[in-house]
Amino acid sequence: MNYFKNTVSTALGPDLPVLVELVPLLEKLFPVDEYPRPNIEVSPAEAEERTLRLIQRFLSCVAFDDRSLVLFVDDLQWCSASEASVISGLIASFRPTMSSPAVRNCILIITYRVNEVPEATLQKITESIDKVKRRGPASDIRGAVELQVGPLRLVSPFACQLTDLPGRARKVVERGVKHTR
Repeated sequence: MNYFKNTVSTALGPDLPVLVELVPLLEKLFPVDEYPRPNIEVSPAEAEERTLRLIQRFLSCVAFDDRSLVLFVDDLQWCSASEASVISGLIASFRPTMSSPAVRNCILIITYRVNEVPEATLQKITESIDKVKRRGPASDIRGAVELQVGPLRLVSPFACQLTDLPGRARKVVERGVKHTR
């Protein structure tokens, strides 16, 4: 656990309290009294950019070659425009650019209700996914995949009917359901 604390605190530096504010559960590892948050006023655009850089640096600390990280973003239709920008930037960071390395060993799953997502949000996310698919050699990324599954019918409090899911997706969901019981 000390390795994790040291790695994350070193990578994030003075921005660590911002992450703790975004993910309050981390306060158990990084108490507010040990890592005080500086009061810095920034513009909304700067705040988005800073949040994106913070998330990218954090993911680079916790997603390893031998232990991938699954990041699950549920109900995209309820995100704000600035949250959609951060998510879009995160998607784009799955490919390396001239200015920054790619986020590696991370699986990003985003769910949303197609009929409820604002058009601007959906367009922003779709453009980012398309850029990831087009940029760089295929060996850099395993691929961006979109699965449309439609409504899942509740069978029990712990399981959904999975017959409409494609084979690989069904196995992933079944494994997730099995491990969350």
